Amino acid sequence: MGSAVVSPIAIFCYNRPLHLARCLESLAANKLAAESELFIFCDGSKSSMDAEVVEKTRDAARNAHGFRVVQLRERETNRGLSRSIAEGVSELCDRFGRVIVVEDDLIVSASFLEHMNGALDRYEAEDSVMQISGYMFPIDFGEPARAFFLPLTTSWGWATWQRAWAGFTNNPSEVAAAELDEKTIRGFNLDDSYDFTRMLRDRLAGRNDSWAILWWWHVFKNNGLVLHPSRSLVSNIGLDGSGTHYNRERTQPHPWSTTVSNAALPTPTKVALDEPAFAEVKVFLQKTRVKKSRQLAGGPDAKPAKKKKQSWFWSALNPLLERIAEKAAEKNGAGARIKIKA
Repeated sequence: MGSAVVSPIAIFCYNRPLHLARCLESLAANKLAAESELFIFCDGSKSSMDAEVVEKTRDAARNAHGFRVVQLRERETNRGLSRSIAEGVSELCDRFGRVIVVEDDLIVSASFLEHMNGALDRYEAEDSVMQISGYMFPIDFGEPARAFFLPLTTSWGWATWQRAWAGFTNNPSEVAAAELDEKTIRGFNLDDSYDFTRMLRDRLAGRNDSWAILWWWHVFKNNGLVLHPSRSLVSNIGLDGSGTHYNRERTQPHPWSTTVSNAALPTPTKVALDEPAFAEVKVFLQKTRVKKSRQLAGGPDAKPAKKKKQSWFWSALNPLLERIAEKAAEKNGAGARIKIKA
């Protein structure tokens, strides 16, 4: 590839050792992995209930191999994903001037690092380019595969520079809600294609803890562009109900799910919005939004109402616990209690 600088990689993990192991395996399969410095930010446990699985996740991190250097940041307390990413990205941007960011539930293609490093080199001096994205929605952009610029950030495998990250704040109190006039809302929502404003307002009101919506707001307010691949270099395997912020009532595949591509992605010589690609993305987001709205309203795409299901883990475990309790009651009397330590 001939990258002038091989960017450091930041991975953020918490309590999913199997996901992290697969993520690390996919990264190590990249040719540039052996030249890359990897930083793994391991969040602390929330309580004794998750201490064991957090330690197993750290074991997976300690087994990372195939990189030039591996450094672990094992947090003593639980900071949460939002704070972890904000602090970790700031640390590496301050130190190296750039960073590639991956979360533990992402599988990347064998060409991921080459593409990200090449784009970081190529557009480093282009102030309007604020992010390199490795992810793309499941949209058929036709042939040939390529990269193009859109005014939209992503959070599933991305990279940025210190010059772009500077000024970002993860503190919602520093974002002025008064700035959300009608024109701003329409632009922030990509011509009303998707309700990003609702996510931002929820963040400002403390109803979510998303760093990503504040990052999109930062890029939007600075009229930034993001380089996107026409075929995704990233697949999210965390849409299986294991994630902290995943909706466990979802019964259908996530509409943004993708498989990874190893296609070569020529990058544009001119930094400018790709209008046809932008139109395709807006149509996709609008369809996703309309279908979700119809389901919520009981429209043509609505699914029959279902009772909230337990996770497969508790569905399998509860009958066993009941049998144990019955045996204990028989042995010790009706007042016996069993203390289960998770």
